[in-house]
Amino acid sequence: MCLPKEEVMKIVVYLIVFVLVMSIITNNQTKTEAKEEPSVQNLQWSPDGKQVVFVEDLDKGNQAIMIANSDGTNIWQLTFVNAATIIDCVLWSYDSKYLLVGTSGGSGIDLKLFELSSKKTKDIEALLKPLKMSFASWSTPSWSPDSKQITFGGRVKDGEVHLLILDINSDNLRDLTNEFNLPLDLEEINPDWSKDGKQLLFILSHYSHIDYATHARLYLANIDGSGLKAIWPADGESNHSISYAKWSPDNKLILIQGSHEETENKIIPPGMPDVFILDVETLKLKTIKPDSKPWPKLNATWSPDGTKIAFMDLIPYPVNYGVDTDFFIYVLAIHDDNFSFEEAIQIASPVNSNHYAWSPDGKQITYDLGISGGDNTHFSIYVVNVDGSYTHTFHFDWKD
Repeated sequence: MCLPKEEVMKIVVYLIVFVLVMSIITNNQTKTEAKEEPSVQNLQWSPDGKQVVFVEDLDKGNQAIMIANSDGTNIWQLTFVNAATIIDCVLWSYDSKYLLVGTSGGSGIDLKLFELSSKKTKDIEALLKPLKMSFASWSTPSWSPDSKQITFGGRVKDGEVHLLILDINSDNLRDLTNEFNLPLDLEEINPDWSKDGKQLLFILSHYSHIDYATHARLYLANIDGSGLKAIWPADGESNHSISYAKWSPDNKLILIQGSHEETENKIIPPGMPDVFILDVETLKLKTIKPDSKPWPKLNATWSPDGTKIAFMDLIPYPVNYGVDTDFFIYVLAIHDDNFSFEEAIQIASPVNSNHYAWSPDGKQITYDLGISGGDNTHFSIYVVNVDGSYTHTFHFDWKD
């Protein structure tokens, strides 16, 4: 049976179209299968556990601060960060309604407040300009427990940083350095609001050109401007380095990152990072040294309920200090009644990023793991139970 020429041509055209369509589908499937997940890092859960904020690595060194639901869905961009800019801080408010983002670098210093529901932005740096101040980007801000105020460092000039409090609704700024009558030639940095909202911790620091060292003391003051006192070191000496200090959730203990000459850990030379716990009532100090490990400890944080501490060990030391460094994450339980620690549990190793974060329920920790490839490192975010029992990759529902 011979088909008419017109029918044969139709069949040929149909076959050509069919082949082309199948080729396109197969090609798209191959591309989809081969498409690599974006490089992501620095994940933090919101305090209510409903959302996460994280950093997506874009091309040419650019980055974006992203928001998603806690199950990895509904991803959207909060703000773009160019390659010349450093992300200094990304902080959730306690009510999970705001994010405070501080940046510095080639594009200048900036501090912005993002309201997530309305996607409105408040430029805090603009509020500081009439005062001839700028955000002290090396000083981490702190939210008040009611999420209505922020305390942070305002840089006047080199070696002079004032402690400020901003009411985010009225834009009213208080200069606590003037209220407390603190020396103007020093830096008041890294404030931390007590969980009852009544007191502030902060570090009074200065760099000495005599012994070429940073000298610091930890101070405590009431929010109303009264009760200023130095609490560590209590002996009046200031030949200590303090990076930060954080209240425990019950306001009874203070977690301190720093170093001092007479550290309990004799293997660590003076000046290397270590972690201490200070009893607020007795001012008793204890060094965290679980397993008698000699390596410096850093980035220590409280669990949300205050019963555990996570920290990172810097390994190996001192051979690779600061060069191709790996970090090991540990979790240990603390008992404030007898001021003792349980055996530390190693939950992740090695981690080539110094970022990690607790889940709101205190049962898990996220951390970054990078794989080097050419000139770039591709980061993924991992989630691990605090007992080290289960680790998995945090999944994002990326859609084109």
